[in-house]
Amino acid sequence: MISPSRILANLTAAENGARPSRQASVVVRPYPYPFIAALALSNDVDGMSRAAFEDWHGFVNGTGETAYGPGLGLEVGDSFWVWSGTRYDALAIHRQFPDELDREDSPDLPRIVELARAGWLDTLHSFGNWRAPPDDNRENLGDRAQAVYALETLDRLGVKPKVFVNHSSSPSNVGGLWGTYQKADDQDHPMYCLDLLKAAGLRYFWIDACLNIDKFGDHLHYENDERLGDAIALHPWNDWLRRAGKRADEDPLDLPRDKGDLRRLLIGMFNETLLPITARDGAPILAFKRYRSPYLPTASTFPIQVTARKLDLLEKQGGAVIVYQHFGITSLRGRAKSKAPGAKGRSAPPVLDAHEAACWRGIAERQRDGRLFVATARRLLDWLWLRDRIVIETEEGQGRWRVRLASVRCSVLGERPVEAADLNGFALLIPEGAPEVAVTLGDGPPIPMKRQSDAAHPGRHVLHRPWTPLEWPG
Repeated sequence: MISPSRILANLTAAENGARPSRQASVVVRPYPYPFIAALALSNDVDGMSRAAFEDWHGFVNGTGETAYGPGLGLEVGDSFWVWSGTRYDALAIHRQFPDELDREDSPDLPRIVELARAGWLDTLHSFGNWRAPPDDNRENLGDRAQAVYALETLDRLGVKPKVFVNHSSSPSNVGGLWGTYQKADDQDHPMYCLDLLKAAGLRYFWIDACLNIDKFGDHLHYENDERLGDAIALHPWNDWLRRAGKRADEDPLDLPRDKGDLRRLLIGMFNETLLPITARDGAPILAFKRYRSPYLPTASTFPIQVTARKLDLLEKQGGAVIVYQHFGITSLRGRAKSKAPGAKGRSAPPVLDAHEAACWRGIAERQRDGRLFVATARRLLDWLWLRDRIVIETEEGQGRWRVRLASVRCSVLGERPVEAADLNGFALLIPEGAPEVAVTLGDGPPIPMKRQSDAAHPGRHVLHRPWTPLEWPG
């Protein structure tokens, strides 16, 4: 069995996932100016009725008067299903099982299409619920034709999610290194469809193992090498280096044999949000992490999950966190088992109690103060992906510098030119003593950018463009 602490014993602050990670003259600012940390919500649709959805999103996303007071105007996205199965009124295209014919459109379909096209419903929570087999053998569930139908339906509706999140024991889940019951990337199973998911534009995959329980966020700065070494030693490596239900030494993962590749993967497991990994079919994909906490991730535990103290530390360490939640479900607070009698129930308006509403108000205050960057899961992942993979070419003349945004180079998605759509909130850090700096998109003309001092990065100026948030269609 490998020893991550030994392999990462000489890990430096420059390569531990914190940003900016290099001392070049020009680097991408970690987040849009003036923010110093970032948060997104990754909410699974389980139990989420349309009434519950509109109730809490109206407060968190809208700006009008609500049962909780004035709307907060935050950019908080959500997920949806193709099939809801037994969770009959959850936000889904069909309130049926995948094998039920003839398929009927859900009454929520127009709202799903509206919000998905506008960027608010950016996550496919697998394809949905499958009928439980009588013998509890899920190996025989699901087939490729169901995936073909689902993706063709999304395409016909003009719905283009980029984020894919596993759901419970769905055979349409992606397994990656940790695959057991997941079949979407198993070429030997009738449910194999990872190639179809990627062809349809899905690019970020949450896999069951990609879960932080105690570590609130990634890309965290550590004060010194001793603190960094302690964090590596305390990281729950056994959770990362085993398959579900197995010990790390009885069913080892198929880890990279190249020492450099293995080290790179371990750094990602430790302190990065996005992990380039190899799926079970041998294809590369981008997996991402979510933060759960030790408690059931439900509306009831949200104020325990996302506390002011955790957010203070996230800001101090310059991190980013994607919070795993189920706002369609309420539960007992504490560490009750999810199957205990009365432990869980479905949310109904008013979804938020005083503690949950106050938690969201605190997040909104940090966003208004220019401290916490709040965006949908897809838009935060897009930002982190671009930030860490953009190729910058700098010509430092005596009286004028030129910064060329040459391309975006990704080990999974390949290389492409930087596009105008990439520039929402784009920001660069330059030395405060640098002369005039012209930033160009490839070989194009200079891009308008505002220059000013940046209190979060002493000795640097920031060149930035404003971040334009989504507008909630109430």
